[in-house]
Amino acid sequence: MIKKYFPFLIICSIVLSSCTSEDNVIENENKALIKSYKISRDAQGRYSIDYDLVDGISSEIAKDVTTNSNNIYTYETERSYQEKKTKFLNENLKLDNNEIKIGLFENNEKRRSITIEDENIVMAKGKNNPDFLQEYSVEHLGTDEYVLDFKVRKGVNVGFEYNDEDNIYEVHLKEGVSNGTTFTKLYKKSSSLPLKIDFVNYVRYHAYSKNENSSLVLYSVKKNRVPRVVEQSI
Repeated sequence: MIKKYFPFLIICSIVLSSCTSEDNVIENENKALIKSYKISRDAQGRYSIDYDLVDGISSEIAKDVTTNSNNIYTYETERSYQEKKTKFLNENLKLDNNEIKIGLFENNEKRRSITIEDENIVMAKGKNNPDFLQEYSVEHLGTDEYVLDFKVRKGVNVGFEYNDEDNIYEVHLKEGVSNGTTFTKLYKKSSSLPLKIDFVNYVRYHAYSKNENSSLVLYSVKKNRVPRVVEQSI
């Protein structure tokens, strides 16, 4: 009786083994390889990204000229020296037409896209940034949480608002009573919506009005939305 069922048991064993192998492959392809990443702009206007990988993961950076995107590719590796290195830094991010695009790939699958819109303010070493915003960084903690750190110059008033209509977290910067120079803000991203952060600068412009007896100096205010950061999960 046992002999009759023996081939059947072998077939079942092979099928179960095959299913387990396929499940492992799918699980390995879907698992996150990037623990966290941070995009920063320093006081001289230079952009960089540093990121932390899971143990045993390698990374390469390549520019996609068709989309003008700085793509970071991460993948599993058997190279032993990579197992000890998990932190990487790329300081070669440059604004092109006031924009930086970044793509994050894990095992050949694009998982995230990041777009930064900003004015090119790269200055000589030691030169001070005259704008409201001095420097900032956005760090993804590997979950749905993001940390915004930034510094403003003295004499700038900072306010925070959420734009429901356009789904934008806004940081409002204007001349006024200072309520600090360094700030940290924690944001949570919806799984169905991109994360959008706008720095809204209230820039005053002079306008002169003249008549026969006197001249009057007027001011107009323009909202300048830079930098803008958009992060989209794919």
